[in-house]
Amino acid sequence: MKPTIRHAQRACEAAKARQAIVVWFDEHGQFAVASYGETKAECAAVKPVCIAIADMEAFDHSMSVNKGRG
Repeated sequence: MKPTIRHAQRACEAAKARQAIVVWFDEHGQFAVASYGETKAECAAVKPVCIAIADMEAFDHSMSVNKGRG
């Protein structure tokens, strides 16, 4: 399952923030990104960050994937 805008919106609401980026990792080391902004401008402002995350070739997420499994 990949994160959706709704997941990012819920994270944003829980944090009482105006913008949120959600990154999910699976057991194979693949990741997916979703974002949310209260307004179009705020949504557009986080888009470059999402693109940068998605474009990371050497992303070291091993700590994120294995955290709590030890």
